[in-house]
Formats: sequence, C-alpha cells, structure tokens
Amino acid sequence: MGIELERKPAVEHKLDVFCPFNSVAVTLSGGGFRASAFSLGCLSYLHRIKYENISLLDRVRFVAATSSGAMTGMAFAAHSRLGLPFSKTYDHLRRNVLVGDRIVKEAVSILKDDKEWKKVPTKNRNSINAFALAYQKMIFEDLTFEVFWNNGGRGVEEVCFNASEMENGRAFRFQTDGREDTDEILGDRYLCLKDNNIPAVKKLKLGDILAASSCFPVGFEPMVFPDDFAEDEAHKNDLTANTLKAKSYDWEDYETFTRPFALMDGGITDNQGIESLRLSNASRKARTGSGYDLMLICDAVNYFMEPFEPQKEAENWWNRISLTNIINVHKYSVIVLIISIVMLFMSNELRLATLMAVISGIMFSLFLFVRYELIKKPPIPPPIAGQIPEPESLWNSPIVLFLDFFLQNPLFKTEQMLKVRIRSALRVAMEIYLLQIRRINYDSLYSDVEWAYKTKAVSIYELSKSSENVLQRQFKRKKFSNELIRLLTPSEIMMQVADYARQMSTTLWFSKTDMREGIDSRRDSLIASGQFTMCYNLLEYILQIEDKYPEVQKDEAIQTLKTKILEDWKRFQTDPMFMVESGE
Repeated sequence: MGIELERKPAVEHKLDVFCPFNSVAVTLSGGGFRASAFSLGCLSYLHRIKYENISLLDRVRFVAATSSGAMTGMAFAAHSRLGLPFSKTYDHLRRNVLVGDRIVKEAVSILKDDKEWKKVPTKNRNSINAFALAYQKMIFEDLTFEVFWNNGGRGVEEVCFNASEMENGRAFRFQTDGREDTDEILGDRYLCLKDNNIPAVKKLKLGDILAASSCFPVGFEPMVFPDDFAEDEAHKNDLTANTLKAKSYDWEDYETFTRPFALMDGGITDNQGIESLRLSNASRKARTGSGYDLMLICDAVNYFMEPFEPQKEAENWWNRISLTNIINVHKYSVIVLIISIVMLFMSNELRLATLMAVISGIMFSLFLFVRYELIKKPPIPPPIAGQIPEPESLWNSPIVLFLDFFLQNPLFKTEQMLKVRIRSALRVAMEIYLLQIRRINYDSLYSDVEWAYKTKAVSIYELSKSSENVLQRQFKRKKFSNELIRLLTPSEIMMQVADYARQMSTTLWFSKTDMREGIDSRRDSLIASGQFTMCYNLLEYILQIEDKYPEVQKDEAIQTLKTKILEDWKRFQTDPMFMVESGE
C-alpha cells in the first residue's frame, strides 16, 4: 500500500488521501511515429523502476491514448491484459513496427490488392482503411477489443482510445473497464453505443480503433462507423441497432441512430487525453472512494513552430498574364477560323486547315460561353404573398464584387494569394488550434486543486536545448537550491538527443536517415528521450512531495525508489541512450 498522504487544498472540500506510486494512470498523446516512439520510451522507464518490488508499469491501472500514441498504448494494454511481458511489447514495437516505412508499404500493398477487400465487404476501399488493415496485421494480429475483458492479465484495468466524431465535434471514446456492470459508454454523451459489453463491441478490431484515432485531417479520409468497423453485414447491423443519439441534446433521452457517421483523429478534441483522464478519475473515485495516486501525461507535441514567412513574388515577364488576357486571346481565334475556312477551299493543306478550324472553333466557342456566363445575371423570382423567400447565398455578393479583380489580377499574384490562404489555414487548423486546445486543457488541469501533487506532465521538449532557458526559469520559480539545479540540469549530450527527437515531423514512417544507428537514430533518440524525460519527472516529483510532506523523506520505500532514479539520472547524463537496446 505504501505511505498515505492527506492532501489539504486551499478550498473547502472533502479531504483526499493518496498513496504516491500505488495506482498510476498514464496518457499518451498523438504525434505520428514521434509520439509512438516517445511513448514507448516513457513506458519502458516505468517498467525499469520498481516501487516496493513492483514495477511502476505494473501499477498502471488506466491507459488513455490518442492518435499514434494509441499504437503504443493499445499494444501495451492488450499485452498487459494477456499477461505478456513488457519486453515482448517493447521488442515488437521497436523491431517490427517502428521501422522505416514498413507500415506505409504494407498499407499501399493492401490498397492495391483486390483479394484483401473481398475479405472486408463493408469497408470503404480507401487509404485509411488500408492502414487499418495494415495495423491489424502488423501490430495486433487477431486481437479485438474483447482482449480488455480478459481477467488473466496484470495491471491495466481500464483503457480509453480517443477519436473525434464529426456529428457534434466531440471526443468519441473507445473505452472499457472490462466489467459487466460498467457504467462506461463507448462514444460520447451525444452519440454512443448503449452497452459496451455486447458481442458486437467486443468484436471491434484494434487496428480499426487505432486507425480511427490516428485519422488526421488532410492526410486521410474519415473512418465511417459502423461500415468500416464491421467484419460483415450481420456485425454492421448489430452495431447500427445499438447506436444511440441523444434527442435534442438531452442526455437522459436517446433514440436509435441508424445513419453512418464519420470519425477522425482523436487529437482534434483531446490530444493529450486529459479530459479522458479526468472522467476516469472521477468515475474511479465515485466507485472506490479514491482516484488515481499518480497521473502521468506523456506529451509528444512540440510547441516550437517554424516562422510563418510571407510569399515572395518573383519578377518574371509572365507574371503580368491574367485570366482576362487569356480570355481575350480566345476572341482572336475567329480570325484563325476564317483563315482555316478559306484554306479549305483554296489550299491543298486540308488536314492543317481542318485542325485549325476545329481548334479555333472550340476556342471561340469557349470565349463566347465565358463572356456570357460572366455578364449574365440570374433572374430574381417575384415574391409570393405569405411565403418566406428562399435565403440568398451569402457568397454571391463577394464573388460578384471580387470577380473582376481576380480576372484582371496577374495569375502569379492570384496563385500567391491562394498559397498564403492555404498555408495559413493549415497552420491554424493543424498547429495553432491544437496548441490552443492543449493550453486550455493543461490550464484547466493545473488550476484544479483536486489534481495537486498527483499529476506530472512528461513533455518531449522540456529537456531539449531549445527549452533550456524555460527549464532554468522553472527551477527558480520552484525555489530550487543551486545544488539541486546543478543536479537536475540535463547535460549537453542529453539536450542534443532531446532536440533531435522533438524536431521530427508528424509522420507515420521513419526515413532512412531516421533509422541510422546509435545516437544518430531518430527512432532511438525518441525512445531514449522518453526514457530520460520520464526519469527526470519522477525524480522531480519525489522532490516536490518531499517539500510538501516532510514524512516522505523518512519513508523507506520512496527513498529507495528515489536512490534508484537518481542513479539512472546520473547515468543518463553521460549516456542518454543506455536503455534503448534492451528497454531495461
């Protein structure tokens, strides 16, 4: 059980007793292979460290994972429920899955293979479903969601894998605690399965759930529920019959929802799994009287953004060409048409004359059509007494007003305007928006006294060279002594590894360069970064609770744990990659 500490928040509410390191909850963020490898490193360090002769990984009771973090989280949780050693999970992911572009190649092969799609008649043949089939084949084999009802394993009691549904723009959670009397739902309050214990839910393939969670916009099409999740028509019908939608957004009154709906990346709504963690903690507290003792948020999101530079115009003669110029050129095609007609009667070059006549005729016809379309105005129907007129499109007015400008504007400038719009829209949707949601979730977490001294964020960038000044400011804010600051400051080589790791783009593959050996391996640098960043945060966490609770300094179990973590931290300082090969 370990030492009990009584938290005394500044506000009035029921006192909460917690036992550090007794029951652990872990969330794994999205971020492509960057997140998968970083998460694997975080879990492997928890596996290495023992508290009261039980590894911290075996004390993990809840796993929430999003997008590609779910690749690691789902494999770990499934293997945990089956009682398989973590070393098997580590080796499988590092040596078979997180290797170059194997998954991409397998997905492309499946997409081209007619036989593969005959096996899954309800699935849409597209890239996201090809990845779903590749995930199932390469990571999970024959495992389905039912594995989380297996009572023969260790550790993990509840799982939650986040997707986002496009009906209401909310997190759609594939979650279960494996209990037949559970009050958990699969989905959200607006759109859900009425019972996540039914056989139809248990038959959901883990590869499909992972694909839905990692189905990021622009890169993939949406996953369609239930079509893309069903193994056959009967399974599809069972899922449809059990799908419910809240009537008029009333969470107490539901009706059967028979229409397919779209799911996309869980990172859109809850990339760090923070809301999932809050809900699970509240549910556990209501059921058992206490929440999780330590909650670790493993976050592979890189908040450093590249500068947004404006488009530069090149000085070329063709920059002055506009659509109006092109349209006007077509009107002179009537001259060519007349010449070609004369040639048909007066020249022996009949083929040339015929070709000129056809081309010039088409060009002149296009000119007349375009000019007509640009000047014509749609008729406005007369109003009918007592009847509300159809609303006019709000886009009609700006299109008409700006049309003449865009026709006369040089094509190159129009191209630049479109490029800037697309780049800025993608920057907002794929980076700024997600980072803002991330800040809001973290702010809501750390401003809640319910989570004080029980939560630690393990972020991919915090020990990087780019974040060195931020880290030093945090040391001063926490009033650490100079000796402690020297102890906790990462070494130059450690910061270099962390920087190399965090700079990876959000992709579902590693390049040949990323797969180099040793410290030059991006994959292994990411895993190592997860290992030593988790080590750092566990050490800092113990220092924090020692400062708040002096009795922790006298607790033998925690002090033994601290000594081991401190030994590892010093070893990481000189050799940040020492754990990567074995995972221990």
